[in-house]
Amino acid sequence: MLALAYALALFQRMAFASVEPLVSESFHLTPTQAGDLSSAFFWAYLLAQIPSGVLTDIVGARPTAVAGLLIAAAGSLLFLVAASFEMLILSRSVTALGCAMSFAAMMRYACLHYREKSGPVIGRNMFLGNLGAIAAGMPLALLLSSVSYHHVWMAVTLLTCVLALLICLGPRNGRQHSAGTENPTCTKDFREIVQSPWCYAGMLVVGATTGCFYAFAGYAQLVVMTQHGVSHEGRFWLLSCLPVGYALGAYFWGVVGEKTEKKHGLLALAIIGLVACWELLLILDHLSQNLLSSIYFLVGFCAGSASLIFQVFSSRYRKELKASAISIVACGISIGAAVGSMLSVRVLATTIVYPFLLAGLLALVITVICSFAGKMHSCKKEQPVLQG
Repeated sequence: MLALAYALALFQRMAFASVEPLVSESFHLTPTQAGDLSSAFFWAYLLAQIPSGVLTDIVGARPTAVAGLLIAAAGSLLFLVAASFEMLILSRSVTALGCAMSFAAMMRYACLHYREKSGPVIGRNMFLGNLGAIAAGMPLALLLSSVSYHHVWMAVTLLTCVLALLICLGPRNGRQHSAGTENPTCTKDFREIVQSPWCYAGMLVVGATTGCFYAFAGYAQLVVMTQHGVSHEGRFWLLSCLPVGYALGAYFWGVVGEKTEKKHGLLALAIIGLVACWELLLILDHLSQNLLSSIYFLVGFCAGSASLIFQVFSSRYRKELKASAISIVACGISIGAAVGSMLSVRVLATTIVYPFLLAGLLALVITVICSFAGKMHSCKKEQPVLQG
């Protein structure tokens, strides 16, 4: 059920790309205002990310998930009754707050209930969650051709409230994971996370990969239709390829990363694939629909390595603090998504490629450095102590 809550959160995050033309027409928004409205969700998500992780570590996954769903439902209602651009910004920001809490709750539950196999579980949950992002692509676009987006948002609001009720009334496990049992010193131990460079390195890496992911979505909307002759329907098909690849990639990297000790090498491979996709789009021209679909799927698949990034950069913290650690790492997702959304409407299509190429290369360098630092740390631990 927590994965379903995350699916609703991703639907809310991605659905605006499909309804943006309708909202812009209704409120007479300029392209810049539309880009700001899209990025408002990610900036609010970013501000809520760390507090959500800390709250989840203190009170537990269930209360945080229920509260997050109810807050997201309130944001959806605000979106329905919004009468101005400022109200739209507020509604998306409130929704983002609830979505951030759902993500933190899902991650904490996976880390505590599946201590030995948290990687595959995180990958599976991210796979299930990204079904919401897939539904926000082509299926939603087809649905909007026959019904109003108001009806869609009403249905999502109702489903969110029902899911909150089910999680609240759902069965309890024998072990109650709350602040009083496994994590009585969360607020004091949080200093251990804030002072460590590993979370911030992970934030930069996941921010670069997520920025590439969302910039590809923006690149599809602004350029592919003209430069590559893609139809309006083909644009939605390409946007659907991204979350499909991301969903499968999240599960793949989560499972494979758990079975090998060379997690940094796998992560480097994913980032190289992401950079290679940018190079293909930069060098080649007049690509066919099938080749573009393959490239967009591969971008999503490589960006799905976020499940592996969470494993790599939160592995140095004990299980009870992983929700807080993952929340700091996940801030990079919001930063990358917001920057990618804003640049896609402000930067010329011929130059938007370069900052994200550099971001991907920076992520690769950070990954290599962290791998080397981790090996050096392990070698120091394994050195035998000489007895006098």
